[in-house]
Amino acid sequence: MDASSFLRIIRIEEHVGKLHEAITKKFAINNMEFDAWYTNRDYVLRQLAENGRAMAMRLRSTLGFTWQKGISEELRAALHKAGTQPTDWEDGPDGTLSGVAILVAGWVANQAAAKTRDNPQDAAKELFEKHVRSLILASMDVGVKMAEREGKT
Repeated sequence: MDASSFLRIIRIEEHVGKLHEAITKKFAINNMEFDAWYTNRDYVLRQLAENGRAMAMRLRSTLGFTWQKGISEELRAALHKAGTQPTDWEDGPDGTLSGVAILVAGWVANQAAAKTRDNPQDAAKELFEKHVRSLILASMDVGVKMAEREGKT
């Protein structure tokens, strides 16, 4: 499967759109309305986490594998008693963070593209090319190595 097909299957544009909606939702402050990013960042971060979890779940189901988060037996027993034991990786912080990373990278790429369309010399493109892209690639490498180590134990 090529990358563009994979991105369509996991509906990346839909998730980035939801993130954009969360960031730009209007909230009142001093009888004036401004974007949530400035007025209600907790709301944005909650939406980002929910979107990230949904993205991680879609990634897992699309790839067709399951993986239970390795946690201590003591914590597992406490979570089981509370009815909140994670059953798949999107229920844990790793899955949510991977989804969030994908969404943020997509949003940054979108912003970089929008900025450079009007101004090819905009710093957003340089930021993306020099830093964000390399961080995405490095994160992928680290994630693969961690998963390989986890599978061998």
